Amino acid sequence: IYPLLDRCHCRPKEGDAIFDFGCGKGSAMITFLDYGFEKVGGVEYADNVYEILISNFEKLGINPKGKNVACIHGDAALVRHELDEYNWFYFYDPFERELFQKVIDNICDSLERKPRNVHLIDILPRFHEYIQASGKFVLTNQFDIMTRQRVVDVYVSIREFEK
Repeated sequence: IYPLLDRCHCRPKEGDAIFDFGCGKGSAMITFLDYGFEKVGGVEYADNVYEILISNFEKLGINPKGKNVACIHGDAALVRHELDEYNWFYFYDPFERELFQKVIDNICDSLERKPRNVHLIDILPRFHEYIQASGKFVLTNQFDIMTRQRVVDVYVSIREFEK
């Protein structure tokens, strides 16, 4: 993930926090901590995968529900106020359209509650038009990774883009 984050021009600063939607077993979250994010969070729906996620953090001696890590078990559409703590959001082709739209709406609501500069990393984007239609983000970077036309879209909040 390091080369991907480098190509996203991701340079974590003090206080930067990233949230992984559909975090799976936690490998990206662990990498984000190593990369320099002060806080990582993620949501995983599948019971068995969530159990592995928690176990992976515990094996590394990291509290999966501590000060700098938040592992959430449940429906990504129901993660709302927790998003206020993050300024980076990471998607690796996690959801179908309806759920993805709810998640983007929740991020937009979070921006209304707590205005801040936000970045989205969307790997294998399928619903670019919905992010654009939100009026909250602008596409600032797009590139291919590996093979088979894997595309990464990087967005920043309009507030950041207008600086």
